[in-house]
Amino acid sequence: MQTFVARSPRLGSKAFAWLLSPLILAAFALPARADDAPKPPPEAMAEPAAEMAPAAPATPTEQPAPILAEPAAPAPVYAEPAAAPVAEPAAAPVATPAPADEVVEEVEAVVVTEDPKWDLAQIVGAERATNVPFATTTRKHAFLLVVDHRTFQAAFNENSWNDFFGLDSGNLRIGLGLRFGILDGLDAGVYRLNNATDAFDTYEFDMKWQFLRADRHYIDMAVRAGVTWFSQKNAQDAAGGFGQLLISRMLFKRLTIGTGLMFHSDSSGDVKSNRDTQWSLAVPGAVEIRILPWLAWNVEATFRVAGYGAKWPTFSTAWKFLSPRHVFSLMLSNTQYIGADGIVANTRRGYKDLIIGFQIQREFQLPH
Repeated sequence: MQTFVARSPRLGSKAFAWLLSPLILAAFALPARADDAPKPPPEAMAEPAAEMAPAAPATPTEQPAPILAEPAAPAPVYAEPAAAPVAEPAAAPVATPAPADEVVEEVEAVVVTEDPKWDLAQIVGAERATNVPFATTTRKHAFLLVVDHRTFQAAFNENSWNDFFGLDSGNLRIGLGLRFGILDGLDAGVYRLNNATDAFDTYEFDMKWQFLRADRHYIDMAVRAGVTWFSQKNAQDAAGGFGQLLISRMLFKRLTIGTGLMFHSDSSGDVKSNRDTQWSLAVPGAVEIRILPWLAWNVEATFRVAGYGAKWPTFSTAWKFLSPRHVFSLMLSNTQYIGADGIVANTRRGYKDLIIGFQIQREFQLPH
């Protein structure tokens, strides 16, 4: 260290310079302040802070502090439109388990289908027993052809085999009829009977209206009305009117029963004359049972209650052989008078003088 010796109180310029030289050197030796440091160019200002001031070397016992990068500006968040509230589905009912001591038995469902051979749609509708009509009508848009045949001579007597049960004896009564189903529950028909032992042929024209149906009203009920024309070859023709109230019911698709009330203003009979009362009123009854899909049996009778009438009620019984749209009936009866004018007037034949006959019904359905 250099030692300065004091001089007089008033110092010269050289002495003053030597006195200040250590202070000037010390001022240059001191580090510059941060405020006085030269500012970097703008390009250097954009550099990360890590490059501007390098971190001091870490000591063995101290790890350098992590340098956290400036967080990026958050991206703008666009609010989604609020969704419409969705109704939560109702929770399914929770099945309550059966008690442990209860036995649950599974039962298989058994579908019982009827034999198509018994299907009523496959056979001619139950429009009549034999001579007595039921309250039902011919099917809509269907034709029903009817052919009747009755012998005159009794079927069972000493000449039965020689006359082949009356078929060879002559005086046969033959009927031809045709009905048409106009609507459901409404039909019309025409029927002709030859004269046999009479002097006239008989023609019937009628309509039948079924106004009650068993599937809705428990019973079938209908009215039938028409005109009978008596055509005579060598005499003046005659005519009469008739009306019928018909009631019937089919049970279990097997059994049909029927009754009603029948009136004719000019009835016919094998022993009736011009001096007898012209009109007749009768009550019919009929029962028919379908025994097999192809076989049925019926019995019918008509009882005169007022007006003209012979001794015995008319009676018929028949076996019916059924096939699709076709019926063949083989019968025993005590009358040849099987039209609306004849069955209301009874007959002279007793039940020992039965005749045989047959009836054919054939149905033809028009295309819809």
